[in-house]
Amino acid sequence: MITLPTAIGSTILTLSLLLQPIPASASDYGSFTAEQKFVAESWRIVDQFYIDRTFNHQNWFQVRQDALKKKYKNMDEARAEVEKITGSLGDRYTRYLPPAKYDSIVNAATGSVFGVGVELAQDKEGMKVIASDVEPS
Repeated sequence: MITLPTAIGSTILTLSLLLQPIPASASDYGSFTAEQKFVAESWRIVDQFYIDRTFNHQNWFQVRQDALKKKYKNMDEARAEVEKITGSLGDRYTRYLPPAKYDSIVNAATGSVFGVGVELAQDKEGMKVIASDVEPS
């Protein structure tokens, strides 16, 4: 997953990348491996939505060319490349999230997280931490 900045404070627009076949947009695109297609699609999403068109003062198209010339042994190597590419932008809101991390963030944001229903507070003197507002089971 790649997260990109939006106009609303630090809200993060999260885009999910599917590892399904992607329609070809160039004549040689069909000859790419699944890993190269993943890298190309990740690059395309950042290219489309990234606000700073200088891409941290780097030749963004050359970044794509260099990444697509590589032969990845597996999807983990392709994911590491996408992480490196997004990291080169120097933007804390633009990064690759592995599927498990993405699911964790989505679950936390949508309220699918479970807990024991306890609120922690300090006593009046500020000396002790106490459990308050315990929810009945």
